Amino acid sequence: MHHTRHRFAVLSIASLSLYVTACTTSAPTPSALSSRYGFLALLGRDTVSVERVVRTADTLVSDGVDRFPRVRRRHTRVTLGPDGGIRHLEMDIQTPGEPANQRVRRVVADVTNDSVKIEKRDSSGVVNIAFATGGSITMAHLPQMYSLIDLYFEAALKRAVTTRLNAGDSVRLRQFYIDREFDRFPLHEGFVRPMPGGTAELWHDWLAGIGDATFDSTHHMLTYSGVRSTDKVDVKRLAVEPDVDAVFARFAAFVTKQGGKVELSVRDTVLASVGIANFVIDYSRPLARGRVLLGNLVPFDEVWRTGANAATQFSTSVPITVGGLKLAAGKYTLWTLPHAHGVELIVNSEAGQWGTGYNGTRDVGRRTMATAVTSTAAEKFTITIVSTDAHHGMLVMEWGTFRWTATIVILSALLHDPPHHRIQESGVLHLLPRLIAPRDIFRGIGIVFVARRVVIPRHRRDLVAGHQIQRLRKHVIRLPIEIVMRHIENHFRRSIGFLQLVLPLRATYVRVRK
Repeated sequence: MHHTRHRFAVLSIASLSLYVTACTTSAPTPSALSSRYGFLALLGRDTVSVERVVRTADTLVSDGVDRFPRVRRRHTRVTLGPDGGIRHLEMDIQTPGEPANQRVRRVVADVTNDSVKIEKRDSSGVVNIAFATGGSITMAHLPQMYSLIDLYFEAALKRAVTTRLNAGDSVRLRQFYIDREFDRFPLHEGFVRPMPGGTAELWHDWLAGIGDATFDSTHHMLTYSGVRSTDKVDVKRLAVEPDVDAVFARFAAFVTKQGGKVELSVRDTVLASVGIANFVIDYSRPLARGRVLLGNLVPFDEVWRTGANAATQFSTSVPITVGGLKLAAGKYTLWTLPHAHGVELIVNSEAGQWGTGYNGTRDVGRRTMATAVTSTAAEKFTITIVSTDAHHGMLVMEWGTFRWTATIVILSALLHDPPHHRIQESGVLHLLPRLIAPRDIFRGIGIVFVARRVVIPRHRRDLVAGHQIQRLRKHVIRLPIEIVMRHIENHFRRSIGFLQLVLPLRATYVRVRK
């Protein structure tokens, strides 16, 4: 039995060619760099941000739209200092997917040699933030606003020239954040390392990995690549201003239709069962978007979060083996280590962490997965658990044309008890309709309803551990229905009709088999 619950939809926009037909990736002239241009950021073949920019020696005005994952329209005016750093910033933001009192926001920032003061205002109130900068260049950071990242690089490269930075050294910057989800962030650090051939590297506290950029002779950014980071964007400078209004109208219409925020890598939950075992997998599903996957988007010989965003969460209700690796009932995270000629499954005992928080010291173990190439490419990364019989199943991961599998074997004590110790189910609880409460549902969580009793097999005695229970006779105890309901509800949160039918039972007998 396998169920998948989709939580969000994903917007797929093939290209910006409908709006930017005259764009070119060739290096613009110095006069164009100091006047009008744009930026286009792609995730695979899908647009994630677009800007048109007007630049003078000491000002920058940008109109842009981005989705990360909220769709936002921005009008920004920046006043620059002699060193290329920000002195004053004003940004007006529209976020159509936010509550009504948060859809329009105005951010004003003033930067001096040793401090930055930020005011963030909308209908819900005002947020005032101040930081000491210690004399460092201090810049605004937005994940998908590349006119600001262009300024970030430009200020750092100017500092490298004026200070005669040694080869291989880096320029340290400080960065503050604009959007609501970053309001509690401190002032972060960033580093830019100039490299030969008109290139530079960027890393900072928010970015997992390294960004790579190319520049013209005046330190203006021509391209940016996030391929060596978890933000896998490709950005190019546009010599012709794009039609930002048309892009925003399309983004906003989709968000309105979907009812709010749209994830770039949709979060999904897999609920599956194999015999008496229940499994839950909570993960995010990136799209291929026309990209080369293995060896590129998913590098060889590097641990992959096996999805996107948060680490892939996995739980089993009973002891199992997966790929021959023995696991107790509980929660884990699943990671993979792809190679040019195979892939390893990694099961880690830590749960709940972000996808960049892999800690190899918490590994339960690693096992080689079977690999295959499919004839049909899967656009969306997909994990499933397929039941082959009451004792065996298959963990399956598919994306593009790759298919990775590992065998699951159920190791529950119930399956290995001598025959005279096994529970003999005689039917379902007579007070409930058969269609709502088949005995296989309850067996899956370790509880079997037999006539007017609830039977808990030996391998699930943890259900009653620590509770106040009353012994009636040798092998029969009384367990309050509230305790039974709490465990059932954890596995059937959506079964409202079923819960309402069970609640009238005020007390239930529990038989514990020796």
